[in-house]
Amino acid sequence: ARTARVITAHNLDQRIQAAGVDDELGRLAAVFNEMISRLQLSFSQIQQFSSDASHELRTPLTILRGELELALRSKKSTAEETRKVLASALEETMHMTAIIENLLTMTKADRGVANVVMEDVWLRTIVQELQEDCVILAERKRITVRTGALDDALVLGDAVRLRQLLLNLIDNAVKYTPEEGTVEISLVREQRTARIRVSDSGIGIPADEQSKIFDRFYRVDKARSRELGGSGLGLSIAKWIADIHGGTITVESEPGKGTTFIVTLPLKHQAV
Repeated sequence: ARTARVITAHNLDQRIQAAGVDDELGRLAAVFNEMISRLQLSFSQIQQFSSDASHELRTPLTILRGELELALRSKKSTAEETRKVLASALEETMHMTAIIENLLTMTKADRGVANVVMEDVWLRTIVQELQEDCVILAERKRITVRTGALDDALVLGDAVRLRQLLLNLIDNAVKYTPEEGTVEISLVREQRTARIRVSDSGIGIPADEQSKIFDRFYRVDKARSRELGGSGLGLSIAKWIADIHGGTITVESEPGKGTTFIVTLPLKHQAV
């Protein structure tokens, strides 16, 4: 009891010393220690999340401030120079807006209050629409967008969230694929599941990094991700969406050869 009273958020590494006896007090001490371990993990995750969020927002704010200060110091700015400063400021503002929106999504998900509306969703329609979006995203880099099999597949899900999941994967595929590469999207119905694959011929992900890419704010190449506008939250959100639909998301990748993300969702019973 004395030990438990002095344990706070600042010393969650402390534990109650159990005598190793399997009686009521020994089991109670073990339960307390397990609870403290869970609290320690939760506090650590919150601290890391806050630190990462602050870091992500600090960079665009620093750039924005620098651009505006430079513009104010210049006494003879031309209209073109002013336009460039405003364009840069707008770009950084949009980047911060995207980060904040993703943070709000993850916060609502953690609290269990995210708006999720489950209804009948035909995945083929969503995939076809996103394939058209992918062509637009890929046009600037002259990336070829292909479609593989597109089976009919009915799931019980939130159409908006599922579209967000797949758009995140497609956006990643285009970002990390060099010019004149390829991106392929397919939808296959397999017994009780629908399997969506988003493949690219991009830079790939090292094997030792693949287990971490769904962690919040984790990015394999931080400098390149910043250059491409990534915030390190897209894959975390994609995994959360797959989870709430009772599905999974996995990755297969080889550096220099490309990456494939595989989303598996349970079919609605009537569609089996």
